[in-house]
Amino acid sequence: MADTPSVTQDPSRIDGSEGNNRGRVPASKASIEAMRKMKVERGGDCSICLEEFKADEEGSEMPCEHVFHSGCVEKWLRMNGSCPVCRFLMPAEEGGSGSQMDPELRQMLVRVSSLANSIGWMVSSRSLVAGEHMH
Repeated sequence: MADTPSVTQDPSRIDGSEGNNRGRVPASKASIEAMRKMKVERGGDCSICLEEFKADEEGSEMPCEHVFHSGCVEKWLRMNGSCPVCRFLMPAEEGGSGSQMDPELRQMLVRVSSLANSIGWMVSSRSLVAGEHMH
């Protein structure tokens, strides 16, 4: 089982160099296409390219509600099947490089990752609130 990819590995570089893509399973084409497209009205930066959003620029929102430039997140998800901010796992392409993994196990990992993301956000939110009361 030493070859089983870990869901907690650091995201690989956006350039997709082979040496940094071990254990990464790209998101399915359908899940990438299903992301909500939106016009970004507020400021802020794309966490992938680190460039500021321009007024009315198109962004894509992942199921975890993180928003990125559409082109940036589509390229990212074709190499890494998880959110670059919170590591939310997107569904993997059937028959792709992740085909060695049992589909039931893959679905269980998606559920566990989603649950872990939720717990992490709750804990960090409580820590922030508790920290505010201490000062």
